[in-house]
Amino acid sequence: MTGDPFEIYAPKGRVLVLGLLGVLMTALSALPVLLVWSGRSDLDEMLVMLPIGVIGLVFFGFATLTALYRLFSPRPIMRVDAHGIHVWRYPSLSWQAFSYAESVISSGEVMLVLNTHDDDAYRARMIWYRRLWARANAALVEGAVYLSQRLLPVSASDLAHRINEIAD
Repeated sequence: MTGDPFEIYAPKGRVLVLGLLGVLMTALSALPVLLVWSGRSDLDEMLVMLPIGVIGLVFFGFATLTALYRLFSPRPIMRVDAHGIHVWRYPSLSWQAFSYAESVISSGEVMLVLNTHDDDAYRARMIWYRRLWARANAALVEGAVYLSQRLLPVSASDLAHRINEIAD
């Protein structure tokens, strides 16, 4: 490995906007639940609004908590150092297992993709639900680690080039 280690943090402005939108959507999801809870709705409304409100609360609540955690977390979303590449939701990728990084467009979205010498062996180290997600993504783009350009404060292609230089 050559080059200096570096860290990439989530763009705070974008995460703040996502967090505020999440708070709004969580509050809007709570309205049907509160309406049913207050007794101001009939049985038909309860059968429809309560499940929709609960599903919205769970989904948007989790998304909001994730965005707020990212906003206040001192941890980077990616760290590249002498040991390898560490992405916040993936197992650490050692330089021995790393093959190359590239920037690809998948479904109209620019992605940073980290490839390994053996993607299946790397995926086997993931938690079961992340492994399922990675296998589903593998049908769209080959690679082991995927990061959306939207998560990165720098260009995915520039970051791929920098990682590949460090790996050489």
